[in-house]
Amino acid sequence: MYSGIGLDRGAMLAGPRGGQVAGRFTLIPTSAFTPGQEWAALVAAVEGSLRLYRHKDGTLVTLADYLHRRTRGMIGSLLWLLRDASCQAILDGTEKITRKSPGQIAIDMTAQAPPPRTAPKR
Repeated sequence: MYSGIGLDRGAMLAGPRGGQVAGRFTLIPTSAFTPGQEWAALVAAVEGSLRLYRHKDGTLVTLADYLHRRTRGMIGSLLWLLRDASCQAILDGTEKITRKSPGQIAIDMTAQAPPPRTAPKR
């Protein structure tokens, strides 16, 4: 498996050797999750992997919309945010993630940047 931005336009797939490599895999373009059932299922799956002693299952699923706004629906940003919140919960002894916990965690630059401006509809 190869993963990266602009993989289909890079040097890895250029020339004769690149042609051989390209013939051995399928490109699967990805994008951010939209809010909804798929996103909530992803949040539930991540929550199911937590091993925090006092964390109540379902807490993060109820925060799915908030987590989507914080991360812009990007799985990497979600994992970063919840990993850091989990580490903090272990360090401070609370052993759970609450609504307040993720709000205290700084996440990646893309998720923190202002949303892209869209052209007004005519």
